[in-house]
Amino acid sequence: MLNLDVKKLLLREIPSTLAIDGHSFTILRTFGSTPLNSLTLPTVNLKVIGEGTPFYRSFDDGHIFNNSLNIYQNTYTCTLRYTVAATDKVISASQSIKYLNGVNSYVLAGVPVKDIDSIPTFVKDVDYRLNNDRDEIEWIGNKPSANANFTVTYNWINSGLYISHQLLDYLMKDVRGRVFDLLSTYKINVVKSKGVVDISDIYANDALSAFSFDIVITYPFTWTTSILSEDAVTATQIDLDLYVNEINVGTISK
Repeated sequence: MLNLDVKKLLLREIPSTLAIDGHSFTILRTFGSTPLNSLTLPTVNLKVIGEGTPFYRSFDDGHIFNNSLNIYQNTYTCTLRYTVAATDKVISASQSIKYLNGVNSYVLAGVPVKDIDSIPTFVKDVDYRLNNDRDEIEWIGNKPSANANFTVTYNWINSGLYISHQLLDYLMKDVRGRVFDLLSTYKINVVKSKGVVDISDIYANDALSAFSFDIVITYPFTWTTSILSEDAVTATQIDLDLYVNEINVGTISK
């Protein structure tokens, strides 16, 4: 089995927060089976697949024994599967804009806009409105003075696809670089990395975007067994026959 400390480290090094477009997202970090259909936060799930699979042709396997212990070390392989998932998130924003004389449409920074909350001293759908493309505010009634700033408070939708892509990009670089440097003390090696797979269509939630990528590693596993008196008899003398050109030239006893 993969060392429990390694599993804890891998889970701990998944970011708990990540800034995307100036907004800090809390990341849900999970291990094993996770019902992604019901998630409410951007999520990173880690699964360990195929623990205890022998890694053949390994030069690191060994068996050491003394008078009381058998010490075995084998090299195993497994797959670390990272799954990143996110749904659309509604984000509140406030934006200050300078009104220019004769210009009645102004692009908002966060798009698409879900709705406009307010512009102080002006009336929604009387003085201003959201355009059909949901990315600009339009002045249709009373307007600010020329060169005066007005502040728009609104809600916009950051898509789950974009959030998951940003999180995925960060995670892949971080895991393959910094995180595996931390694991070098555990003698863990990366055998290969597999590309990203879009798994969004296996979930019933249409707003959910999910991707996974695999990293195949090798790791050492050591265990000991005791040598009991009934298991073996300690040799009191060893006789070694010596041969030269297939002719017995004597025996050494020790």
